[in-house]
Amino acid sequence: MCHLPPVLCLPSSEEMEDCCRDSLLIHLPSLLLLLQLPAGGSAEDFMVIGPSEPIVAVLDGDITLPCCVSPAMDVENMELWWFRSKFSEAVLIYQNQREQREEQLAQYRGRTSLVKDFLTQGDAAVLIHNVQAFDNGLYTCFFRMGIFYEEASVELKVAGVGSAPQVHITGPEEDGVQVVCMASGWFPKPQVQWREVPMFSETQAQDGEGLFTIETTLVVRDSSSGNVTCSVLNPILGQEKAMAIFIPALKKAQLYADWWKEKFQALSVSLDPESAHSSLAISDDKTSVTFKDSPKDTGETYSVLGHEDITSGCCYWEVEIRNAEEKRPYAGSVSSERGRRSDRRE
Repeated sequence: MCHLPPVLCLPSSEEMEDCCRDSLLIHLPSLLLLLQLPAGGSAEDFMVIGPSEPIVAVLDGDITLPCCVSPAMDVENMELWWFRSKFSEAVLIYQNQREQREEQLAQYRGRTSLVKDFLTQGDAAVLIHNVQAFDNGLYTCFFRMGIFYEEASVELKVAGVGSAPQVHITGPEEDGVQVVCMASGWFPKPQVQWREVPMFSETQAQDGEGLFTIETTLVVRDSSSGNVTCSVLNPILGQEKAMAIFIPALKKAQLYADWWKEKFQALSVSLDPESAHSSLAISDDKTSVTFKDSPKDTGETYSVLGHEDITSGCCYWEVEIRNAEEKRPYAGSVSSERGRRSDRRE
């Protein structure tokens, strides 16, 4: 409540009238200010209140961030700002009973609107459409009347569930097989685990929209053959996607061949008899080669070229050895026309 200061006057009625008239003129601005205050008290009587818990929003959906003044009063004639970490990062501006677009951040133009249904009761929520990953974070709700202002903070947690994990075998690793699990389009960074195996490695990346792609690698030993499951969990929504893969009890060489079949295109090779070493005999269908006589252990190399040229792409071929009396090294390679070896598989 406002109080006027005491007025001192002379005893005569005429002088008293003049003195009181002068005092009233001196304090007239205070009286006018008192008349302009909202019903229920002075402007300094209200507080701004936001939610005590974070607000959770789903990617690509709409969300309302609440904010109000207490005690309840009509805020239609107040100035209202919603902004991010600083005042210049305006999400929504309400002045002179309408929304102002000039100082609004570009990424919020056309995506925000003021909920005006309850302005007369002190509620001034902002509606954000098509929620994106960059909307995640802290917001400030700011009210001003004249020179007096109050504000409150609102935390928005954005969450999105991305693709189901894709699990596949990539090749041999030490005494087992390497398995990779990958999922994309998640926010925030999801929790990834292999349910049956505790130890694994993980990498992550964010795209231009801030969404996470996770890749985790696991080495399954032969003794651990069976089902393994990759699980991806959104920690905010508690939603999970998982995929299992069966690891057969195969030898390393068999798993290795399976890996090449996933990565490369099979190449049918026809052997060129004219390029064969004199000790080699080429079959009529040009798909197999044998020694004409038992090879001598002289360290000499016996070779034959394929008839087809490899001009582009990624290819693989398979070699089967039959009736070998002793284990002999062999190699498959890609060579240039000059005979320079550019790739080798043994």
